Amino acid sequence: MPRFATLDIGTNTVLLLVAEPAGARFRPVLERAEITRLGKGVDKTGRLAEERIEATVSTVARFAAEARALGAAQIACVATSASRDAANGQAFLQRLQTEAGLSAEIISGELEAQLTYLSAERELGGEGPL
Repeated sequence: MPRFATLDIGTNTVLLLVAEPAGARFRPVLERAEITRLGKGVDKTGRLAEERIEATVSTVARFAAEARALGAAQIACVATSASRDAANGQAFLQRLQTEAGLSAEIISGELEAQLTYLSAERELGGEGPL
């Protein structure tokens, strides 16, 4: 059965989800989170700090290897606010490609909010006030 993975590179945390199809939904096989603090200092300097880039690239490479070992046929990788706001956000993506073998996309704040909402709605069953 094919498996798929997502990597969410946030301002403070890298999230990994490996899942497999289960009917009309997906069943999580592995969920991981690691705090890397990629965005530490971006508000003051406008740049991602080298030490935070190194920690994040290392984590992403390790998570991608885990996903591949579990049979993930595809890994979707997105970066959010810190990468979007930093002057060196695109250079960070190039490092991910070179050092972790992953193509990542910096998503808009609007798309980030939509995905967060959809995730919460699925998790809560859509029975809330929204």
